[in-house]
Amino acid sequence: MRVAKIGGSYLDSPQRYAHAARLLTEGPPRPQAVVVSAMAGVTDGILATAFVDGLSARDMDELLAWGEVESARAMHAALQGAGIDSHLLLPDDPAWPILTDSKHGDASPRGETFDRLRAALEPLLAKAVTPVLPGFVGKDGKGRLTTMGRGGSDLTAVLVARALAAQELVVVKGSRGRPLPWNAPVNGDFLQAKAVAELPAGLSVRFVYPERADG
Repeated sequence: MRVAKIGGSYLDSPQRYAHAARLLTEGPPRPQAVVVSAMAGVTDGILATAFVDGLSARDMDELLAWGEVESARAMHAALQGAGIDSHLLLPDDPAWPILTDSKHGDASPRGETFDRLRAALEPLLAKAVTPVLPGFVGKDGKGRLTTMGRGGSDLTAVLVARALAAQELVVVKGSRGRPLPWNAPVNGDFLQAKAVAELPAGLSVRFVYPERADG
């Protein structure tokens, strides 16, 4: 079982979604789930707009979730175009599995998230369907959208991997950027610190930096 997290630093053009989908078809068939970040620049653009407009943290989470959701939609379409049977899970579904506290902008997952992830994803995987989830996004106990902090898509991917007892987490990135203050080291590369705290024993984490797609 593999979880693939496709980072926004890699998704800097529409063509990259198709290229990422092709990467996921390589090698022998295996069960896999895919977590997707917002396209490069989208999150920073939303944050800049929100700062100028003086939006509340709750309203900002609503905007930030949009970038992740649209990216997941694009990845779902690319996977289907590559011949991968996939299913898109979105936070507007009442059964959205990732529940958090209500700390908008830096929410933490609640313990029942793992059971909800298994309930949502295992039936799909049993039918050889690849679940696709937007990263970074949760919902609190009142059904309001939350986000799990910068780099929160890393945390989403680790939560999925832990819930499904995955053997491997593959993190696809576009460049070896400078580590950020909220990152923590994993074998010489970096994940969000909260994601590292949730890493289960025995999970292999592999970072991949594909060459730029030609088109």
